[in-house]
Amino acid sequence: LVQLPCESGHRFCVDCLRQHVEAVARPRCPEHLCSYELAEADVITACGEGPRLEEFRAAMLQRALDSMHGRITCPNNACSNVVVSDPERRSCVSCVCGTAPFCSRCRQPYHFHVSCEAIAPLRDRWLQWLSSGRSEYHGA
Repeated sequence: LVQLPCESGHRFCVDCLRQHVEAVARPRCPEHLCSYELAEADVITACGEGPRLEEFRAAMLQRALDSMHGRITCPNNACSNVVVSDPERRSCVSCVCGTAPFCSRCRQPYHFHVSCEAIAPLRDRWLQWLSSGRSEYHGA
């Protein structure tokens, strides 16, 4: 039997605890209404060192990143990098993946002299000019 370090010290057989840990991404004590979240040592006890432990560590890291104040994800969908920036200030952010510098507030390409709210209308006007205005300008 394995005794978890929760307030009530709930006990489970290793096989039952392993099945529980393997079934959920962020395991808690299987006892109904117990809020104890299993720690890395509990996962090692249940499953040993292996792929499930690595998944658990990755989930805990993601949870910590998600809770960071001022956390900004790279706008490049192929990149999983995170940058921390002051959420009270708009700033230019560069990611090591090489994506173009972007705005910390709206994650659009960085716009030094223009507010985030003004970007969409300006982009729409630019696209409109590209699709028809440019040919009119050049007299085509």
